[in-house]
Amino acid sequence: MQSTSKRKAGKPDEDTAKKKQNISTSMQEKPKLFPDEQTDCQAKTQNHDFHKTFTPPEFEPFQLLFLLRRSIELTEEVLEICFKLIESTSGTTYKSSSLGWHPREKRKEMADPEMWYMIVQDKDADEGGLQSDVDVNPALFVGFLSFKLDYDDPPNDWRRVGYIYEVHLHDKVRGRGLGSFMVSQAEKLVHSTGIGKTMLTVFTSNNPARRCYERLGYTIDEASPEDRVTRRGIIHADYMILSKVVKLDKGHSPASNK
Repeated sequence: MQSTSKRKAGKPDEDTAKKKQNISTSMQEKPKLFPDEQTDCQAKTQNHDFHKTFTPPEFEPFQLLFLLRRSIELTEEVLEICFKLIESTSGTTYKSSSLGWHPREKRKEMADPEMWYMIVQDKDADEGGLQSDVDVNPALFVGFLSFKLDYDDPPNDWRRVGYIYEVHLHDKVRGRGLGSFMVSQAEKLVHSTGIGKTMLTVFTSNNPARRCYERLGYTIDEASPEDRVTRRGIIHADYMILSKVVKLDKGHSPASNK
């Protein structure tokens, strides 16, 4: 299961080569976002009850540890390991797509101070205490999810959203529902700040990931690029923007439908 960041700058039909090349960095030109919500997320890293949810029974046999960190809390080595995982799982698809592969822009995006990382690593038997007290160990790293509290894409760029930028896992931990679980946990974090919409992007060729996101309740967002009709035929969009909206109660939990 993979999610890859392809934030769209401008309206869906504004797809010039220059704008495509700058997709990764265009959203970073906006002012710093939501300090109160960022503080709420930061507080979750110190909450024992919250961290217990990151080690559910279904993953205990695999001895996995989930660590929530800001990009500024990660070393350059860890960020580079994350980058290399993106490159190995999605680099070829990026290069063959209309977006292309731009390592410099990708690294800049990943180092955004407002980017959050959910790091997954093998559990060290000697480690104890809260996940907030455990260091990220490159030798134990098996995958990550990154997300950011951001603004929606046009035409709804007035609305706050939680945008899931990346979901990448090593082969040895795939096929266990781990990616779906991480997305669900990221959604809970976003909801806890009072934001009810989450978004992500996925290559149209990545059918397993698309099916997984559909099972999680994601649908095609109105900002998703449409196929274009030209003299030579139809040019199909090679990525999709998906979104999921839930109504939150006053306590910032998904409202009951009962």
